[in-house]
Amino acid sequence: MSSFAVIGLGNTLRGDDGIGIILIEKLAEERKKLPENVELIDGGTGGFNLIHSLSKFEKILIIDALDFHASPGSYKFFKLTEEHLKTKSVHIDSHERDFL
Repeated sequence: MSSFAVIGLGNTLRGDDGIGIILIEKLAEERKKLPENVELIDGGTGGFNLIHSLSKFEKILIIDALDFHASPGSYKFFKLTEEHLKTKSVHIDSHERDFL
């Protein structure tokens, strides 16, 4: 069975920026309903601290808040590809700074 991580990022002291952490907490409350191969990770404000723990997973879902000029409560899925990693223009926010 493949290993799967759900990582919540954010800062609960900054309002809706804490949505990733809040969702991880809610999922943890329902842990028994999730498949055994799913690991829930409170990533806090992210950073290189997460890099070493991610290599053991085959799939990773990162939940974070960002402003993509949509209505409040909207969500969007992004798939990280090789092309994303090669880009020269990267926007870095307060909790991604040391992650990239």
